[in-house]
Amino acid sequence: NNYKKLQIVIEVGCNDGCNLYPYHLDGKKVAGCDFDEQRMDAGRNAGLNILSGGLDVLLHVGYKADLLILSHFLEHVVDIDQVLKNVRELLSPNGLLYIEVPGILWHRNDLSKSTVEGYPKSDDILGYLQLEHNYCFELETLRQFACRNGFRMVAGDEVIRTLFVIDDQQKTSTNNKNNKNSVLGF
Repeated sequence: NNYKKLQIVIEVGCNDGCNLYPYHLDGKKVAGCDFDEQRMDAGRNAGLNILSGGLDVLLHVGYKADLLILSHFLEHVVDIDQVLKNVRELLSPNGLLYIEVPGILWHRNDLSKSTVEGYPKSDDILGYLQLEHNYCFELETLRQFACRNGFRMVAGDEVIRTLFVIDDQQKTSTNNKNNKNSVLGF
């Protein structure tokens, strides 16, 4: 029933729009943004509304998402707090925020397991620590960033697939930088 309530789905850093495409096929209004024109053209050719640029172009258009997707985006930004503040401006009051980032803890789980939460387990830490990543997350770190920016986590796992809603009661001072102690910055 909640799926039927989704009318507008937005993705920041959508690449070719593959995450938006199923919603588009189901009749939802979709929009995304990215910087790689060649990749975006593939999505545009499939009928997706993909804008050139970053989060600011979506803010300028004034969209309000029922579902906002940040898939493998947040680990690349410089100022997570500012991005999350801007993301709030893109969400409808009852909107859902889906954040997926690579989780660092699933690399350190029980060595006898070949999968973690259904995903192949990797012990290739060098492959994980890619140069374009500014941050490495564990679930609690992402939750803390989101909470201090007025979000409440509804669901999440250590692979770091999470769902948040707006909740100003969760907000703490953005001046409190001690919450970053479990994030690895590069």
